[in-house]
Amino acid sequence: MRDVDDVRQVYRGMVIPASTSTKVASEPFSEVLASQTSKDEAFDKAVSFVIENKKGYVAGENPMKYGIMQTTLKDYDPKGKIARNVSQLDEAKAKQIYQKIWDRAGCDKLPYPLNVVHFDTYVQRPRTGIEALKKAQGDPQVYLDVRKSLQDGIKAYAPNTAQMRSRVDQLASYVKLSTPAAEVSAQPDTANATQIAASKKMPSNFETAAAFLLKHEGRSMVHNDNGKGPAKFGILQTTLKDLDPTGRIAKDVSELDEGKAKQVYKKIWYRAGCDKLPYPLNIIHFDTFVHRPNTAIQALGNSDGDPQLYLELRQTSLRSLRGYKKFATAWENRIQNLTQLLVNQTNQAAQKKPVAPQVLEPERSS
Repeated sequence: MRDVDDVRQVYRGMVIPASTSTKVASEPFSEVLASQTSKDEAFDKAVSFVIENKKGYVAGENPMKYGIMQTTLKDYDPKGKIARNVSQLDEAKAKQIYQKIWDRAGCDKLPYPLNVVHFDTYVQRPRTGIEALKKAQGDPQVYLDVRKSLQDGIKAYAPNTAQMRSRVDQLASYVKLSTPAAEVSAQPDTANATQIAASKKMPSNFETAAAFLLKHEGRSMVHNDNGKGPAKFGILQTTLKDLDPTGRIAKDVSELDEGKAKQVYKKIWYRAGCDKLPYPLNIIHFDTFVHRPNTAIQALGNSDGDPQLYLELRQTSLRSLRGYKKFATAWENRIQNLTQLLVNQTNQAAQKKPVAPQVLEPERSS
């Protein structure tokens, strides 16, 4: 295993960036996105999986034990305080080295199960881990799909492609994620399959969000969507390629129907972290993320979980854009319709006393 530069900041800003305001994010909102699995528990699970797959001592010019090569040991423990040779490693000492790798890979900054998935990938091949983390943008399932795709392109892995894919499937099952049925080399038992299916069950809010999006994005084919290329159901060709690199859903947006579009939307729903947000913030964030991801990231990071403030931040951001005048009516109407989701809702993310929301009116020139 060869190491690369410290990537602790790779994940920063992909789903919840550091706030650009002077206000510190409130603890309640941080807890909304936090995993129920502690960092220590996640590390133990990650290491247990790696060691289970890398037991024993392997001799050679660059010997290995517990999956740790001599060069890796030298890099992470240059003074030999833990061990001078991998042959001296026991499980406890191996975990000390893995703790250093865990921190360097940035796993201490990631939510569960993404941290476990990223750790195993980083241990095998750091560059693959870094690239998969960037492309997945916080979605563990997308991460695993990207990892398979990247590994398939590595010539050195060609003789062991089936074995590499099997490991990804085992990892997915280990953290209760699903993998495409066509690629699963070993079917899990019935009980485990039920657990996996249950863990990926979509919140009912997704259908509401998808319906809202279809209403505003339309269903027709657009050959050049605002200079960004072909799009259908509001999904750009570039977005489809990014979310479905192997074309399992569709190779071209022209092939999309409503059902396939929803499959793509579902990937965006998870990538944007909507499954971790309460109603109606999840629907508001989903629509904003599809419309303008950067605006969504900033609004989510600076709203402290308050849906009304989120919409105000979205509106302010849109009004600062060069193309605002051209799309002002459509954009303002869209925000007004989203605002209606706040009426009589009882699950305010900030847990404040409900108040009648004010409809955001478009600015009028004097």
